[in-house]
Amino acid sequence: MADFPTNPVNGDTHVIASSTWEYYLSTDRWEIQDTSGVPQTVNTLLQTITWSAGDNNVVSNPIIYSNYASLIITYVNVLGNTSNSSFKMCKPHQVVGQLDCINPRTYADGEGIMTMNGTQTINASSGTSISVINLNGTEVTTSHSNTIGADYDPITFGWTTGAFAAGGSIEIRGISLQIQPNSLESLSNVHTTVPTDGQVLTWDNTNSYWKPDDSGGSSPEIIGGHFTTIDDAGTAIQSLGASLANKKVLVTRQNAHGSQLLTANASGQISVVHGSSSDPETWYWQSVI
Repeated sequence: MADFPTNPVNGDTHVIASSTWEYYLSTDRWEIQDTSGVPQTVNTLLQTITWSAGDNNVVSNPIIYSNYASLIITYVNVLGNTSNSSFKMCKPHQVVGQLDCINPRTYADGEGIMTMNGTQTINASSGTSISVINLNGTEVTTSHSNTIGADYDPITFGWTTGAFAAGGSIEIRGISLQIQPNSLESLSNVHTTVPTDGQVLTWDNTNSYWKPDDSGGSSPEIIGGHFTTIDDAGTAIQSLGASLANKKVLVTRQNAHGSQLLTANASGQISVVHGSSSDPETWYWQSVI
């Protein structure tokens, strides 16, 4: 299972398989949003770029590549004004003012003034690219690597020599996977009776389904917090309050995998083992009262 991101902020989401989790700062925990949704492909138009005759290059808006599984660039009637030239797309170079460029299709001599159409599909995580370009009726597939920069970098389009001729456009789309939420009543084992305010979901063993019902008592309260230990490789005693006397407490050390289920003593205290580092360690805890 994929690890949850470290140091999340309120509202962050994380997808595992077909479920989406959201981080809530108020409780310092991740909560599942949807257990039965199916990831759906979402195609988002990011920008359509046009130009004027004589423009040497055009630059896209900044792109957050990590928001997308892939980018699809569609070239429509792209044309240069110099015959011995090749079309290029570029990302910012590590040196300010320089660019790293690839040719979605390499032109032969005299082909720069031929109309170019086609698509370029870029894997947003790896930067690999496959271009299927039709140049004056001849289609060629070309592969490249390392074609995009970091988040918020733009893409520059232009020519090895010369400039754009009039007409044409370049469309950039981001392809992402999103989960469409499902309602409870869409599940086969949930009764469709409309609930009233304050009712809870209760299992009906006779009919083998879940249904809304009046609550038999007060709902349990989930409480939590965090504390810091500074002992070096030793046991630290932390008081969580008398209300947690003899209660089960789930404890997680920051930036560590897994959690511990501890039992508070009669005074509401728990014991945790500080790591080998002399640096302070932050612990997060939750319990139900």
